[in-house]
Amino acid sequence: MPYVQYSIKRVGETDVDLRCDSCQHVVRMARSAIKTWLLQRREMRNTCPACGAPYVDPTPTPPFDALNNEFVKFGVTVAQVLKHRGKVPDRELDANIGFILLNKEQQRSLESFSQAERHVATVQAMFREVNNGGFEQFFDNSSGELAYDLVPALEAMNSVENLRLAKQALERFGKPRSLSMRDRIDHITKITRNGEERLWDDLDSAFYDDPEDIEKMILDYIERNLGQFAA
Repeated sequence: MPYVQYSIKRVGETDVDLRCDSCQHVVRMARSAIKTWLLQRREMRNTCPACGAPYVDPTPTPPFDALNNEFVKFGVTVAQVLKHRGKVPDRELDANIGFILLNKEQQRSLESFSQAERHVATVQAMFREVNNGGFEQFFDNSSGELAYDLVPALEAMNSVENLRLAKQALERFGKPRSLSMRDRIDHITKITRNGEERLWDDLDSAFYDDPEDIEKMILDYIERNLGQFAA
């Protein structure tokens, strides 16, 4: 049986429609359930209830080249990037370094990171994900694999306010069975009662007040530990 593509359309504040592009059958589900559905779909267990064909993604996009984009303009090593410090804003250097680390993760995996590289990747992920969707998004997305690295990373960077917020966020997050995506999603679905409980809203608001200059904190830390970053 041929695979079919699907379309996702938001319906109101709480639901989405999944449309089978083969037979146009529509399945409505709660937005809070979509991530679990996507995980199941990766294992090809979800099929269209009408035609029986499994849902699959549209034509795959080509692999992302982390070093070939507008943010990588100061160098392809951390040492090269740091030579520009004081000449351009720290946020631009931090973004450049983020893509250098992403490239290393793509090529060699997160397990190849030194402790300092892992600390930087963790705090950058917190900054990116919390600003975009709050602490829940940090725990929910692939960044959640680094959840238990967050407090040690912020401690190593001499953070005070963000460290305080991170400790409270982790306390509310609790202990899922593991940090695999499936276990994290199941755990978050349970503790938030399918998204009805907004467990981190007050911490998100405090984070958005920008209590510390995170980009400066990251770059100061890198300068102190430059030997742990690949040449």
